[in-house]
Amino acid sequence: MRLVATRLRPSVARLFDGKYAMISVRQAGGVGEIPKELRRFARDYQGARPNAQVPLRILALTDSDSKAPGIPSQQAKDVADTAKEVGATAHILHKRTIENYVPDESLLAYGGIRADRMPAVRQVVALSSPARDHYPLKTGLSESDIAALPNVYPPEMRNGLGLGDFMPDLLENFFHSITEQGLRGRDGSSELDELLDKLERNL
Repeated sequence: MRLVATRLRPSVARLFDGKYAMISVRQAGGVGEIPKELRRFARDYQGARPNAQVPLRILALTDSDSKAPGIPSQQAKDVADTAKEVGATAHILHKRTIENYVPDESLLAYGGIRADRMPAVRQVVALSSPARDHYPLKTGLSESDIAALPNVYPPEMRNGLGLGDFMPDLLENFFHSITEQGLRGRDGSSELDELLDKLERNL
């Protein structure tokens, strides 16, 4: 979120840290834990706001974990349902995971230095949507993924070709490679702006 805001909306990025920080990021420990956290935080926030017309100032963000377009996991749906129940805002990512929003040029820069990851990078960046949007970047495809989605993944795809838990390394050491243009191009539908709009409405 900090990276997206830094690149797309610096006025929001400034609110994550510093003297006038207004945004606190909490991790629930997994998508299945988010509904519990939502209910816990909502109890405190509901009592603090002056009336029900004021936003609850809670935004729940989760991966869709969808293997194909428009089919979020049941756990992701549970997050959206719980947010509606407590009056919070939710955003379920359109793509499979947040990793799927990393621009191709950033993955190529990463693979150029982390050479052991380049075979996976090459396979991923060669894909067209929706395969690129729903590729399991950490683990790579399973044989069942390829068999179940023949219209998404061609049969010659290699299975098990993933990048592992690459995001901490990418964010720490390749932050500069992620640009506004790259993010907007990989997003492709102004979804990241929609997410930032939701965040601002809750401020």
